[in-house]
Amino acid sequence: DFTQTFDLYAVRLAADIVHSPADIAYILPMDIRAGVEARHYTLDYLADGHPYTYLPVDEPTVAARLTQVAAGKDTLCVVRWTADKHREADAKELVSFLLETQAHLSNRESFPVYDVETYAFGKTDFNPASSPQFSFPVINQPVNVVFDNILRIDNMYLQPAASPGRWLPVALTLSPLAKMDVDYKASLRLINPIGERVSQKDRVLLHNYHQGTSLWPPETVNEYYLLPVPPDAPPGEYTVTVVIYNPNTQSPLVTTSGLAELPLGRVRVE
Repeated sequence: DFTQTFDLYAVRLAADIVHSPADIAYILPMDIRAGVEARHYTLDYLADGHPYTYLPVDEPTVAARLTQVAAGKDTLCVVRWTADKHREADAKELVSFLLETQAHLSNRESFPVYDVETYAFGKTDFNPASSPQFSFPVINQPVNVVFDNILRIDNMYLQPAASPGRWLPVALTLSPLAKMDVDYKASLRLINPIGERVSQKDRVLLHNYHQGTSLWPPETVNEYYLLPVPPDAPPGEYTVTVVIYNPNTQSPLVTTSGLAELPLGRVRVE
């Protein structure tokens, strides 16, 4: 009784899903702003009856849903749309954080409108058992630093140790204190023992529903980051810092003590 556009890009993906072994699960992160009607009808048609899962990227539920999908599987294939209504599904990088800290990226393939990331499960710092149990870290290390009387970092999570060539997980809880006219960005930096910046991660601060800070409701927001530790990083005590800045002018917000770059804590690279 109705028609939908037939998307040729879904043909290869559907074939891969149909012919995948039983120990592989496919997930397709979905932008929660799109709603349940925003499925991929061509893929549903071509791969009907074969296992794949749409994963709404919603912070309160995404870890539990990911755990459910991965149960009994050895490998997880994540389809990242690059020219689709769901291309910003994981703009907060929630799925990336869960997978990179609790699984192992074994392969990445690029196709015209999507990428496929393949993750293998095994023992990790977060998950000592081989069966994946995805979860976010508890963000409970106090910070309580105010920036320009409009934004406060309440708490953080910082892994105490990291290895060269691996990711360093960092998480922050932030609270808006006043109306903001700008969608601010945060810059997480890793500083080596002699004061040199060796890695950096910049991203727009986003609410769970993707609002920038100019549209934040009056409630706390969690942000999760993966800082790369350089493969050649020598052992020692490193410092993680954060800068919150206006992306239009590059001007940083300043703490009540006059700092533009706030040290969050130290981490051992070993």
